[in-house]
Amino acid sequence: MRSPLRVLWLIISLIIIILHIQGCSKPKVTLLTPKNGAKNLPLELKLSWQFSKNPKDYTFEVFIGEGEKLTPYTKITGQTFVDVSDLHPATAYNWKVIAISKNKRKYESDVWSFKTTNAPLKPSSPTPQDGETLTETPTLLTWSCEDPDGDKLSFDVYFGEMGSMQLVASGVQKTEFVLDPRTLKTGVTYYWQVVARDDKLAQTDGPIWSFTIIESEATGTLNENPH
Repeated sequence: MRSPLRVLWLIISLIIIILHIQGCSKPKVTLLTPKNGAKNLPLELKLSWQFSKNPKDYTFEVFIGEGEKLTPYTKITGQTFVDVSDLHPATAYNWKVIAISKNKRKYESDVWSFKTTNAPLKPSSPTPQDGETLTETPTLLTWSCEDPDGDKLSFDVYFGEMGSMQLVASGVQKTEFVLDPRTLKTGVTYYWQVVARDDKLAQTDGPIWSFTIIESEATGTLNENPH
């Protein structure tokens, strides 16, 4: 029969062996978010991962790339996430993380992928029609626009004479913009443009449209023969 001291010694030895094995285990980088294969992601997002050792003792080099070629994006120390803000719409990306110890040993994660959101379709079907000549001052600009992913859209509207278009409305929620007819003049060609933006920060610039306001023949006749 084993003595209590011998049993205790065996237990302590087993604990020491387990702790030693755990301490000698190879550090592991596990990617967390976005999930592998995720789609329709915003153009600004957070990449995160898990590390089996104390992250404060390691530097993490993040690689991102389109297709199979990954390029260094950034290096951070003691942190298991990074914010990415310069992604392109409708693009498939791959990414990985390499943990670097103080003695320059490297531990690499698997390679994961994700795809960013599609940009909105180009604004179209303007009213007034592009190049239209009007005898009445318009009070409303309208257009059509959709998003391939069904994302919520907002619009910026630029308006003005040639060479002087200015932003007149930002974050418009409808596909229309009300004009103040008192600011418009006859005999002038006006230009306007709509920029569509979805809630994942992808945007599409619409074409530049124009319309011209002229006096009607009846108005001209009355002006020439005021009786």
